[in-house]
Amino acid sequence: MDKSIFEVERNEYAGVIGSMKTECFDMEKEYQNNDIYIRLRSKKTGKLITERVIHEDSNEQYFIINLPEDDERTAPKKIRQYKLETKEEVQAFFDILNKLHNDRTVS
Repeated sequence: MDKSIFEVERNEYAGVIGSMKTECFDMEKEYQNNDIYIRLRSKKTGKLITERVIHEDSNEQYFIINLPEDDERTAPKKIRQYKLETKEEVQAFFDILNKLHNDRTVS
């Protein structure tokens, strides 16, 4: 089987993992040629759901083979991402966080 068609980015993988009910899945860990394979398999159906490969050089690959059944999932959590491209944007972001933190501790 050519797994490359199931390969996804880390954020997509994390989204699926974050929506899975942990009690519904078994984790399998396998070591092959200095790589680590972490697989999540449905307890109910036995289907392979995801696979994460941690290579010897610390690069990682993520695969979503099947989607969990509806009763094996929870509502997805909202994930926010901010892309800060300049030093000024980073400084402004931390200034806002500090102000929010200080406002909460004063109240």
